[in-house]
Amino acid sequence: MIKLVQMRDYEFARYVEAIISSYAKDIARSRMTSEKKEHLDYARKQINTILPKGNRTDNHYFYSIYDENQKIGAVWFSIQEGSLIFLHDIFLDKLHRRKGYGSETIKQVESMAIKKGVRSIALHVFYHNKAAQKFYKKNGYLITGLQMFKQLSDPQPKI
Repeated sequence: MIKLVQMRDYEFARYVEAIISSYAKDIARSRMTSEKKEHLDYARKQINTILPKGNRTDNHYFYSIYDENQKIGAVWFSIQEGSLIFLHDIFLDKLHRRKGYGSETIKQVESMAIKKGVRSIALHVFYHNKAAQKFYKKNGYLITGLQMFKQLSDPQPKI
């Protein structure tokens, strides 16, 4: 059985850097480009906009995931408009994936949501992340939209 423990400041500092790096890679992959500094800068700007007070940003919750005394991952979610939780991230160390820890984490987040009077959870999964799509579907989540993108060969308008 896993336990969610509020993330400490030093854990958050490492976690947010990992999130920024991962997000930049996902952006590059979704846009079918190589990872560039602009993606890293964009990811950092987005995270800083979402979390202006870091791990003390109102209505954002950061937990380390433990199996007994071993830290195996992290989860971040926020309560939006009082009626919806947005699940920003679940991260599990590679050695602990596909062992049920993600599903246990989801169940604990759902339980927290119910205790807070929240009745729905939303999240975003990049299209290329088929493993995450399968995981969330297995846990009862439905696809409710699809974002599309087209790279233009000449982004400068011709006059």
